[in-house]
Amino acid sequence: MRKNRKIALTAEINILNGFESEVLFAAKKVWEATRKEEGCEMFLLNTRKERTDIILFYEVFKTQEAFDAHVCFDHTVAFLNFLKGKVVGNGPALTFLDQYSD
Repeated sequence: MRKNRKIALTAEINILNGFESEVLFAAKKVWEATRKEEGCEMFLLNTRKERTDIILFYEVFKTQEAFDAHVCFDHTVAFLNFLKGKVVGNGPALTFLDQYSD
C-alpha cells in the first residue's frame, strides 16, 4: 500500500441542547452544496446511532488544494459561522486521516 495524496478526514459536531433541529438542517444544506464541489470525492453526513445530537461528516477531497478551497467557499464559511454558540467548541472537531490505496 502507498500513501494517497487525497485529503480524508472526519468532522465531528457535538450539538448543544436545544439546537439539534436547526443545526441538522444547516448540516444538510452544507452537505448538499459540498457534494457539488469539483474537488470533493466523498462527503457523508451521519449522526451517531446512540446520540443524534452528534453529527459526523466523513470527507474525502481530491487534493489539499480542493480541501483548502472547500473551507473558503461561501456555504462552508456560512455553516461554520452559524455553528458558533450552538455546538461544543463553536465548530467541528477535525480528525485528519491517512488514506491508503493499492
